[in-house]
Amino acid sequence: MHTEYYPGLYSGNSAGDDVLQHAVTTANFKGPPLVAVYGTTADRFVNESEVDDFASAFNAPLVIITDQIDGTGRAAYVAACNAMGPLYKSNRRGSPVFVSNTTPQTPIVMGGPLLALGTTSPNIDSSVAVAWLVAELTSRTTQNHPYLLGMQGVSAFTTDGNLSPPVYRIGPDIVDDLQQVQQKWQGKTVTTTAQYQALLTAAIGRPGLAALCNAALVPFIVLNH
Repeated sequence: MHTEYYPGLYSGNSAGDDVLQHAVTTANFKGPPLVAVYGTTADRFVNESEVDDFASAFNAPLVIITDQIDGTGRAAYVAACNAMGPLYKSNRRGSPVFVSNTTPQTPIVMGGPLLALGTTSPNIDSSVAVAWLVAELTSRTTQNHPYLLGMQGVSAFTTDGNLSPPVYRIGPDIVDDLQQVQQKWQGKTVTTTAQYQALLTAAIGRPGLAALCNAALVPFIVLNH
């Protein structure tokens, strides 16, 4: 069951409510939310119960974003994630920062992995487009999250090393894909030569990508957009 906060921005479970209500504390902090993305009206909230089960398998907060979201909704999502910033730090003060040779002490907002869902290939493409735009607004964390291998990938990344959380294509068989992705995140699958090759091929056009992604997440992780 989802609850609307802004057009196109919903909570998917009680932990998602905590995130969007800026009510996360050290006692109920679970890491950045899992984001289910529906990029078309036709597929909006399809297989919602299975998505909820997927989030439950990782004890994760669930946020839902649909094709209706606009700049206000995206800003509200980022603000909700940013409100949890101090919880990623041992002193519980301030925001996480990104440091590089060219960008010292830049505050960042930690975001969770995004599932781009659809019942047809064009609808999944629409969901990926919506998800990618949201992913670019946040940064990936490799700790303080419940997703196991699920965060061993990226969507956008910059030359100075700031990484955005991964986007996953889910569908047309959403139920089966969610089951497979859950197995991959839990480290229960064997990586094949074909998966390594697909990652290396994608990295030709995006230098550095291969070092940032676990090949076991192929073919669900979006390597190019």
